[in-house]
Amino acid sequence: MNHRYFSAALPVFFAVTLCLSMSFALAGTISGYVTSSGGGLGSVTFGSVATPSPSNDDVAGASPNKIVVTEKRFDTFDGIWMVFDVFDDGIGTTEYQLTETVVNDTGSDWIGYQVMLGMGTDAAWVQSSLGTGLDFDLPDDNSPRDFAVLPSTVYDEVTIDAGGGVILAGESHVFTYAIDVPGGINSFSIRTSAREKPVAVDRGSWGKIKGLFR
Repeated sequence: MNHRYFSAALPVFFAVTLCLSMSFALAGTISGYVTSSGGGLGSVTFGSVATPSPSNDDVAGASPNKIVVTEKRFDTFDGIWMVFDVFDDGIGTTEYQLTETVVNDTGSDWIGYQVMLGMGTDAAWVQSSLGTGLDFDLPDDNSPRDFAVLPSTVYDEVTIDAGGGVILAGESHVFTYAIDVPGGINSFSIRTSAREKPVAVDRGSWGKIKGLFR
């Protein structure tokens, strides 16, 4: 009797185990670049997305999976959003190394640059919460993060604030950072914005600029 009981229960046990395994193994790979928008948008020239090594979360050093933005030009200090589609491959979180060439065409100097992860764009933008798995390689934090002449970075899972230098009007610089893409999402957005160099004789303008930047 006991033998028949355990034999009958085994298929149920394995079915439950399989479902649980699948639920914890959901993973994301970027299937394509969708669009760019935002008040700061001058132009975005998208290069490529390549995923030769899916399910490579916590890779040490630069990931072989690449996102390349050939040029992102800011005409104002408002944000620029880039939207990516995600495919659930079911085998583990995938880490990407993103490289973008950013152009300051605002007519003013920058003292900072911000990157945020979330969903949607413009008025429909929602920043991601901590702990969703969509993050800037945290808590592992073992991949390159380089903001050129803005070497001082303060960051958490979903926000990077780079500063400590100046990007002059008309200059372009190459920035790079890692992104972990989990399963369970169909798309995600990257919001980027610049901080203007404050003018000492007009302190009143700094509050407005800081509010736009966070």
